Amino acid sequence: MFFVDGTKDREANPVFSAKHLPSGNLVRIVIFESHPEYTEVHNRVGDNDDQDGLCLLMALPDMQCAMDMTVAWAKRQAS
Repeated sequence: MFFVDGTKDREANPVFSAKHLPSGNLVRIVIFESHPEYTEVHNRVGDNDDQDGLCLLMALPDMQCAMDMTVAWAKRQAS
């Protein structure tokens, strides 16, 4: 993980990532104890920005929300 200015964030702890192979779309869950609230970040990834990346930044109490969003992401990939 990097901040907007390019500085590496050393406090984030990625705990899960998945890639939908046919589309190349990605999802990541990152535990970030100093983050004030649950946040979803969507961005375009890949060589031509043709894949979708979803990063869920959360503190431990928000784990259920992150799990629910990951299941919803997986269902969208299957459709």
